[in-house]
Amino acid sequence: MGSKAGILVASFGTSSEEMRQRAIDPLEREIAAAFPGCVAYTAWESTRIVEKLREERGEVHMTLDEALARIAEDGITDLVVQPTFLIRGAEMQELEAKLAAWKPVHTTVRLGAPLLASAADRSALVGMLAEEFATLGPEDMLVIMGHGSYYGGNEVYFHMNEEFKARGLDHFFIATLKDELPFSAAIEAVEARQPKQVHLVPLMMVAGRHATVDMEGANPQSWESQLKARGYAVRCYRRGLGELPAVRELLVQHAQEALIIEE
Repeated sequence: MGSKAGILVASFGTSSEEMRQRAIDPLEREIAAAFPGCVAYTAWESTRIVEKLREERGEVHMTLDEALARIAEDGITDLVVQPTFLIRGAEMQELEAKLAAWKPVHTTVRLGAPLLASAADRSALVGMLAEEFATLGPEDMLVIMGHGSYYGGNEVYFHMNEEFKARGLDHFFIATLKDELPFSAAIEAVEARQPKQVHLVPLMMVAGRHATVDMEGANPQSWESQLKARGYAVRCYRRGLGELPAVRELLVQHAQEALIIEE
């Protein structure tokens, strides 16, 4: 029996059709296109979102377990798996564990790194953000909403803040929804600068519920509301990292550099 190659793109998922079309669909297409001889598969790690879309809209996406079962049924013998996660947090660790437990006999599995796996990756993203918001002067401030994780990987955000400073971008600051770099740290940075306007943008692959509820909106606990309550003018940007061509190119590169999962 000959070899049969496959490429699996694993994302968290989103219940927003618009955000899926803007951020996830292009990622899946471009990664698959970089492996023209492979059977292309996609999986969403959030079972809750997958089940919700099936029930409410009849929209079918495979969970990670379903995708791996399909791949085994199809007889794939050489599989590349590329996650669209930012850091090695809970989702990445779950993916690693499932692949290690699933790996069929006589199947080679290669796993690509998350977006911000190395210092070079972080530096590249800092450069992308600097370019995207190049028109912001020091009288303004960019506050970037990261997700954060209770399962590790948060050092990425601290390193990026350090690099912002090293590049003279003291008016850029990342805070996270979870763990060690809370929004209170961003408020302290804003209060110290007293900018004319605060710009808010998510540092997430998809600008989903965290962007529309936690970052912006009338909810008194949203970052926008809390900043406005302190007298600051606020502008919000609803876009996911998956919408940036340079981010997609970096994930394609990670897929091409995927490493074999050892026995």
